[in-house]
Amino acid sequence: MNIEKENLFNAIKIADQIIMESKNIDSSTKEAMLNLSKDIINRINKKCENGKANLTLINFYKKEFLTYWSESTSLETEKFWKNLKIRNIGYERKDPLFFALNKNRFINVHQGIDARKNWKDILEFGYINERYTKDQIQKINDVIEKDENDRLDFIKKCLKNERIPLKGMRFNDSIAYFRHCNLLSKYFDEETIKKLYTLT
Repeated sequence: MNIEKENLFNAIKIADQIIMESKNIDSSTKEAMLNLSKDIINRINKKCENGKANLTLINFYKKEFLTYWSESTSLETEKFWKNLKIRNIGYERKDPLFFALNKNRFINVHQGIDARKNWKDILEFGYINERYTKDQIQKINDVIEKDENDRLDFIKKCLKNERIPLKGMRFNDSIAYFRHCNLLSKYFDEETIKKLYTLT
């Protein structure tokens, strides 16, 4: 088997095992991810004649497959990349935490949510210690805390002014952040939470 094809199929196998064993990924998402794996394997096998893999084709499907594993921050993601390293599958990791470390922010709200929700599990798993120094890990932690605090200050400002700024995307993102991270009740009572949803 072509080495690039073999590496991709092995990476997919690793991912599928992690997905099936995950307690954090819901069943519908698991099903969708596993179906994507099957689809990629079937498409490659169908298009590779006589077992010969086209490198352009393999790289196309590799990019598609790695999208989730490159853009998410979770225990599952850490397990995936650690397993790839153990098996000497040298894929390049586009780590959102590396971006946060260098830019002092997350590239979008979704990556901020991932980091906030999963940071404790990531630290406990420990693979991050093989990739970053203690000072770098502390800086990432500070970026996560700053993201939360900045969003909290922004929401409080909206409440005080009783309106959302004309460009309301930051407000919507911040509410989504607090909702997905289960933080609304940490900072606001029920009456204030109801008021948040009436702001225009």
